[in-house]
Parts: sequence; structure tokens; C-alpha cells
Amino acid sequence: MKLRPYKVKISCFVVSMKTDLESKKHLKVAFWIGAILFLITAIKSHGYYHADEHYQLIEFAGTLLGTHQELDLAWEYGAQIRPSIQIFIAAAFISSSNFLGIEDPYHQALILRLLTALLSLLVIRKLVAHLHSFFTSKLLRILFIYGSFLIWFIPYLGVRFSSESWSGIFFCLGLVSYWTSISKVSIKLACLGFYFSLAFLFRYQIAFAEIAVLIFWLYKKEISWKGLVYFSVSFLLVLTAGIALDCFYYGEFTLAPWNYFASNILESKAAEFGISPFTYYLEKLLYFPSLPLGILLYTSLITQFVIKRNVVIWAFLVFLIAHSLVGHKEERFLFPLVLLFPFLLFYGYELLLQKTKSVPFRKSILSILAICLAFTSLIGLPTLASVSGGKGHMSLTKYIHDKHEEEVQLIYMNWSHPYMPFGRMAKFYAVDPIESIHIQHICDLKKEMIDPKKTTYLVLRIYDLEHEGCSERLEEFGFQQIKSSPPDWANKLNEFYGGYKNYETVLLYEKVETS
Repeated sequence: MKLRPYKVKISCFVVSMKTDLESKKHLKVAFWIGAILFLITAIKSHGYYHADEHYQLIEFAGTLLGTHQELDLAWEYGAQIRPSIQIFIAAAFISSSNFLGIEDPYHQALILRLLTALLSLLVIRKLVAHLHSFFTSKLLRILFIYGSFLIWFIPYLGVRFSSESWSGIFFCLGLVSYWTSISKVSIKLACLGFYFSLAFLFRYQIAFAEIAVLIFWLYKKEISWKGLVYFSVSFLLVLTAGIALDCFYYGEFTLAPWNYFASNILESKAAEFGISPFTYYLEKLLYFPSLPLGILLYTSLITQFVIKRNVVIWAFLVFLIAHSLVGHKEERFLFPLVLLFPFLLFYGYELLLQKTKSVPFRKSILSILAICLAFTSLIGLPTLASVSGGKGHMSLTKYIHDKHEEEVQLIYMNWSHPYMPFGRMAKFYAVDPIESIHIQHICDLKKEMIDPKKTTYLVLRIYDLEHEGCSERLEEFGFQQIKSSPPDWANKLNEFYGGYKNYETVLLYEKVETS
């Protein structure tokens, strides 16, 4: 009888070891499947999801490379509100690529996406290695492991060389550095301060989540006020270095974080780009991941908040509320926490299962989770792994770039110019020489516009084709459609999940010889 407790302990230890080995096996498989998808997505995802990803990073890097002047850049340069650390990273890799003979801008942008993909994969692996132990249900643990790499939008956002992605990467690195097995608390807090400061320098708004984490851990007494000194010293040292970089970049003393706050909050500059209601993000969280996953996410979040709040959901809720209080809203503002989405999605169901051990619908809950994850990812993953970033303008410019053998003439309609869809030239990608001719309507297209000595392209939106009339002129003048951004099959899938407006798709036509 006395040996029974030891038998129980040994039995539990064996089960724990077996579970841990199985989890490591699944983590390895999920990592390599994820790596393949991240690689494919990085290769195919030309361009940018949002204009800021390009115009405020890669274009800004041109000032360091000697290819751009202030007049070439967005207004944020003159306002000195963009942190420069990521601009220096872009400039360093582009410069290194030029030194190695890799001068194609599309290949240089790909290198930046591959760098982001590598960082994302390593951070996801670290997150999963720590957080999978929170799941006692075998199926939930497996869903969490694979979902962390394979939820349909994670590879797509995980390769973006954007401030949102890089801020989220280093925020999560801060969390895993604190969760690590290092016994010395001072080193943990110093690492936490280092990564949190970098996350802040990539995107200032991450401060809301960082403050939430610190308050939660102070409240739970996981860190002490005295220990916070190590965090603060590390954070301030990195922040000071970041400010020094900003001063060097802008050529004078400046405080970019303050400039950002003064411009967008005190002067309401951000509000000029539109104001959305407080409930904007609540709606986006329901529909953006797809309605099935959105419903499951809400259920999980409510369950976690009611049963057992943790540092991840606390950081997410504070981050969400803070952004909801600001007038100008965009779904990308929540992207810094996208790598934590799988935990937020699944952990609520772990708590629910723990509370309903004798309820017969437990298996049904897991089945619904598995089916929704498989269904959305089987559609979303191949779609986003095959299309360019955002509205796909850069897939059109890449086609022109790859075929560019002589002078190019580009006839374009409103909102369709692939090199300057937002009214400003993407100089990094622009071919030279290129002649741009703007027309308001298809009916304005005339034969005398076309220079027979140049390769002539015409770009317009599906909306123009369906609403303008005179579409017969395209065939009459010898224009053939050669590219759609996104492709037709992606538009058909988009009718199901509604990720963008199909009528905004830009079509590329090329003038061919007619008999």
C-alpha cells in the first residue's frame, strides 16, 4: 500500500513524457509544413498588404540609399513620425543585395519577406513550445500546434515586411523570453525590456499591450516593483538607441514617438483618413478571420474572460479597447497580435472542457473546431499563397518589369495605375522610361494616343469595364487582357469569404498587333 503513491507518480511521469514527445513530434511536422507555406507565400506575395508597408519603409529607405529625395516620399517623412529602425533594416538588406549583384527590386523585396517569414516561424515555434502545455485535451493541443502555423491568414501576414508584423514578432519574443527556463529574474526582465522596446520602436501602439502585460504580472506578483528596474533600464537603453537612429535618419534632433502622438492624436491627422465607430473592431474580429472562426473566437474570448483570465487575453483586450477609443481604425492595427490568435482561439475551449468533463457534447465542440479550421484553411491558405499582397498592383508591375525590353507606355484610369495606386509613384519598382497617360473613361481612348514605337499597356478596374461603356474599343484597338489582380479564380473564391471588393480588381491589357 505504501508503494501506491509512488506508482501513481511514476505513471503520471510516463504519461507526461509520452505527451511531451508526441507534442514535439507534431510541432516538428507543423513547423516544416508551415515553413513550406511561408516560403511559397513569401515568393508569390509581391508588393504590400497596405501602402504604409511600402511607402513608409522601402521608399523611405531610398533616402539612405541615395535613390530618393524628400519630394518622392509620403508626408510622414516631413512630419518625422515614422520610427527609423525598420527603415535602416530595409536599407541594409537592399544595399547588401546590390553589393552581391541582386539588383532586381522584386528580388530585394522578396529577401525582406523571407527575413520576416524566418523570424515569424521561429517565434511561432517558441510560442507553441511553451503554450501547448496549457492544453490537456490531446485533440485541442494538436489543433493549437498546427493552427499556430496553418490558420489561413497567418503565413500571409507572417511574411509581411510591415511595422505591424515586426512589432508583433518582438512583442511575442518578449513574452517567450520571460517564460523561458532562465532562473535569474533580472536577466528575464532585462530580456523582456529589450524585446518590448524593440517592439515599441517598430510600432508605437504596441505599448498598450506591453503595459497590460506588466500590470497583469505585477498584479499576479509574478514580477516585483523592484524587479521592474531591470526591465526599465533595458527598455530605456534600447529606446535611447532608437531615438539616436531617428535623429541620424532625419538629420536633426527629433522625438518621433512624440511627433506621432502630436500629429495623429493632438492634431487629429489620422482622422483625416476616416473615422469609424467604437464597434469597428468587434465587427472585424467576427468577419475578418471568416465568420465560422469569428464566432468560435468570440466564444473562446468570453469563456477565458469569465473562467480564467490570462496574460495573453488581458493584453489583447487592453490593446483592442485602446484602439477602439481612437477614431481612425483599420483591421491591420490589430495585426501585431496575430501570432497569438491561435491561443486566443483555442484556449477558451480548453477551459470549457475542464468545466464540462461529464457533458456529452464535449466531442462535438472539438469536431466543430477541427472542421472550421480545416475548411477555412483549405480555402484560404492556397489562395493567399498564390496572390500578391493587398489588391495585387505589384503583380501587374512585375509582369511589366519582367517583359521590359523597350520604352513603356501606360494608359490608365482612375485608381488603377499600378505604380501609383494611391497617387504617389512607387519609385522603388518603377521602370524607366515609362510614359503615363490618364483617361477618365474608356470612351476617351483614342488611337492617336498609342505610340507604335512603345510597348503599350492599359489598366482599368472591373468596375470601369462594367459601368463605363465603350468596352468594344479595347478589342477594336487591339488590347488583350493578359493579367488580373487578383486572378479570376481568387475572385470567385472571394465571393465566398468576402476579403475584398471584386470590382476593385485591376485588369492589365497589352496592345498587340492587329491585322
